Amino acid sequence: MGLAAVCLLLAGCGGESSESRERFDVPVSDALAELGLDETALSVPKLPYPVATHGRLPAVDAAMSQPLSMVGLSRRLVRTEPGDHLASYLSHLFEPLLIETEPIRVDAPAASTGAALWAALAAASPEGEAGGEMPAGWDQDTPIHRALRRLLREAAATRRGYQAEAGGPNVADWARIADHLTASVSSTESNPDVHRMSLTQYHRIGSRVDTQALANLLLNSLHAAELAIPDLQQLGDRDLPLEWETPLGRVRVAGRGPDHHTGEFLLLIDLGGDDIYREVGRALQPNQISTVIDLAGDDTVLWEQTPGPGAGVMGIGLWIDLSGDDRYAGRNLSMGAGVFGAGLLWDAEGDDVYEGGSRVQGAGQYGVGVLLDGGGDDTYTAQLNSQGYGGTGGFGLLVDLAGNDSYSCTPLVPDDIEERIQRHDAPHYTNFCQGSAFGRRPAVSGGIGLLLDRKGNDRYAVDLFGQGSALWFGLGMLVDGAGHDRYQAFEHGQGDGVHLGAGLLSDWGGDDEYTGYEHCQGVGVDRAAGLLYDDSGDDLYRSHSESQGAGVKPYGVGLLIDALGDDRYQAANTSQGYSARPPDGFPESEWPVGVLLDLGGADGFVQPEIPQPDPRGRKQNRQGIAVDQ
Repeated sequence: MGLAAVCLLLAGCGGESSESRERFDVPVSDALAELGLDETALSVPKLPYPVATHGRLPAVDAAMSQPLSMVGLSRRLVRTEPGDHLASYLSHLFEPLLIETEPIRVDAPAASTGAALWAALAAASPEGEAGGEMPAGWDQDTPIHRALRRLLREAAATRRGYQAEAGGPNVADWARIADHLTASVSSTESNPDVHRMSLTQYHRIGSRVDTQALANLLLNSLHAAELAIPDLQQLGDRDLPLEWETPLGRVRVAGRGPDHHTGEFLLLIDLGGDDIYREVGRALQPNQISTVIDLAGDDTVLWEQTPGPGAGVMGIGLWIDLSGDDRYAGRNLSMGAGVFGAGLLWDAEGDDVYEGGSRVQGAGQYGVGVLLDGGGDDTYTAQLNSQGYGGTGGFGLLVDLAGNDSYSCTPLVPDDIEERIQRHDAPHYTNFCQGSAFGRRPAVSGGIGLLLDRKGNDRYAVDLFGQGSALWFGLGMLVDGAGHDRYQAFEHGQGDGVHLGAGLLSDWGGDDEYTGYEHCQGVGVDRAAGLLYDDSGDDLYRSHSESQGAGVKPYGVGLLIDALGDDRYQAANTSQGYSARPPDGFPESEWPVGVLLDLGGADGFVQPEIPQPDPRGRKQNRQGIAVDQ
């Protein structure tokens, strides 16, 4: 698909793009005209030389080329309504980000008899051999046998699809990364390279991965599970538990009592009870497929040595929990993580607790990772590269449909940039959480990270990099639909693009508070674009410096747009529509752009020794402007 078509897609469908233009397009153009500029000034990265495109996803280029289109994109995402089938809903979310998804299959591939199913499993196995014996009675038209046939047919199809389309590692590549990947699952080290998978072999394998193909395999696996769930809900405890060994792995069906599960499963079904899952996951080997479905109960899921619930590492992993107040607690690569694969954790309801380290809670690197929570007052805690994180060539998505939720990222990796350390009085920590994307300069592009919270009074907290932030050809977005929300970040957050990245924080309703220190609230640093858009509500913006619509370093583009409400803006200096002079050695033509645009309400601005904005626009430092209408 060409770039122009991608840009149109990002702007939204039908009337949505026109609605975006009606709200702020003309005021932005007028503000730029006051600076002697037009909208081409907002397009980044404006590089005078070519750069590597390894791992690049087309939606990233489209967002950087037209930063304002990110608002239309986020409107489309937040207005997409969950329907009866979750797989269809996710497909609609994937579409404008991964550009193309195939139609979801109406049903899993046909296998009319138990013998045909067993043959399909054998054909998809590594050796192509049957292995074990087919259980008696698999041809019966009973709820349990219908559900098993559907789920196992899809497992065989997914295995074949993954082998054909996902570009698994060759023997030499696997030998090089196996130890690193295994160590990274349980690591608590503060060295970021342990967690960021930066070995050359990762990128060589990644060049063969088809992210769209992985997304389609995941959606079809989820769709098959949704179709099987009504049959599973009819089952009683009679004659349970049942367990078989199939050519693709172990299958277990457990009853409604409190169970303790451990080990590897191709398919694990638990009908209810307060269960404990410990180290339930597939081994770190290529072409692994796994599905876990828990129908009810307050469950505890623990892991340290293996990828955790909803992990697709070198394969496809699906974890579904339909009810209960659940606790997920462990280390890394879990709760919707995809690395050279696709993983999804869907928790349909309950007040849940999600605790993890790095690459958790919707994280993808050369793969797709999704965490979807259907409702309840939930708590999300992570450390690094999590909560809607797109690593190189990957797509990470965290969706919470309802509830008053808390998102936080705790310390793990100390900031090691001397320039930042000298500016700050206390240690700070890199997070890349809550809608964030990261690329490895200069050779490997970042991915797409999205945190989408549809409604509720939510709390978000990060330290460095998060809440809609991106670096090096990545796209990071935090989109909040409704509620009185509180956002707290220290630096590089709340709609922040850094070094050729695009970041967005958009909030679509409620009286919100944004607190940051530096490079927060609509900031672009070095040929990057950052945008904070708040659609309505009486909001409070607090920061210290180079924030609230600030452009920093060559061609940085920072925008803060507030559409409605009686708002207050507080800053110490160099904020509220500010443009920082390019560093020595860069030409005057590369001066950055900073815009603060408030379109309605009785507003208050505090920044010492800086005049109040007015409807025409108060200029600050050549190419910075604040407009209060």
